[in-house]
Amino acid sequence: MRSLSSPPLIALLLAVLLAPAARALGPVGDEIRSAWPVAESIRRDRDGARMIVLFSYRRIQTGYLTNKDSPKAFYYRATRAELEFDCRRHRSRVLRTVFFSDPSGLERVVHEQAGRGACMHDDGHAQKDSLLFIACHGNNAPR
Repeated sequence: MRSLSSPPLIALLLAVLLAPAARALGPVGDEIRSAWPVAESIRRDRDGARMIVLFSYRRIQTGYLTNKDSPKAFYYRATRAELEFDCRRHRSRVLRTVFFSDPSGLERVVHEQAGRGACMHDDGHAQKDSLLFIACHGNNAPR
């Protein structure tokens, strides 16, 4: 009998538990295999919103830790990002990111990073499958 800690069993369990919470958006650009916005994580406040999104990448990605004494590279296949959205100005930025060694985001955390990123304008904000639209106008979000 398999233990509950085996990766395939955990992946199946999480897929069942998160199924109503997240809907894959499919390929996003050249490198991102899929993006999973977690509807239950959406928090709105006046003209803004926050949401957690899981990203899975087609290939191994490389991140770099910038340290004067010894710069280091780390490798990842998935990320979980907390994003902040400015619904009025159609902008977003990353608040926190966790990097995972596997494409499902269930195995080893290889790096965590907190800090507000630069604001990025979202030209596709009116599309119903854009992250900004889901965070700011999605039907499942609590107000």
